[in-house]
Amino acid sequence: MRMLHLALLAVLSSGCATVLSGTRQDLAFTSEPTSSTVVLGGAPAEILAKLQSVTEAKDFVVRLLASALPDDARQFLEALSPDELLTMLVAVLHPTAAMANTVDALGAMYARTPQLVRDVVTRTIFVAGAGSTPMTVNLKKGSEYAAISWAPGHRAKLLVVETRFNFVSLLNVFTLGLGFVVDALTGAWFSLHPNELSWQLPPLEAAPSPR
Repeated sequence: MRMLHLALLAVLSSGCATVLSGTRQDLAFTSEPTSSTVVLGGAPAEILAKLQSVTEAKDFVVRLLASALPDDARQFLEALSPDELLTMLVAVLHPTAAMANTVDALGAMYARTPQLVRDVVTRTIFVAGAGSTPMTVNLKKGSEYAAISWAPGHRAKLLVVETRFNFVSLLNVFTLGLGFVVDALTGAWFSLHPNELSWQLPPLEAAPSPR
């Protein structure tokens, strides 16, 4: 009887969404043309998700990092283009990523980046995944993510991976509600949306020819 009570307690204290749908989710990323894509998580991603452009995202990241840097390191960041800044983040945080058209640039950018900047980036920014589209990234549920995509000759794009309530959590009414606490702690009571992000990068406008 004691074993039966323990088994019943284990069932009642398990989150239904945690057990049935898990705490992580695969998301597919595809683009036209093939692009380098970095997926950012954590608190910075929640702010990036509210921005409207990659330029704004670059400015935010620079401001985020600059407060912990001396003038010369801050000037290094400010001088980077949005593409260079993204390449720097990947080079420091995800050096094994295979990025479209930027593989050789990763090593060069890593060498250019001052050690102090590398240290601050490592403490502040969380790269959940990086690579070339098409790619699949396994992400932890419970928080928003921001994906930034870029390719030579095209405008970069900022995309948002949102959280949606996971209706599997409603099954916790059969566990006397105890499972809601577990699902909340594991993040499983939210799911990531959409399951697949597909986009096009518009080409940069050609510069007018001189007359």
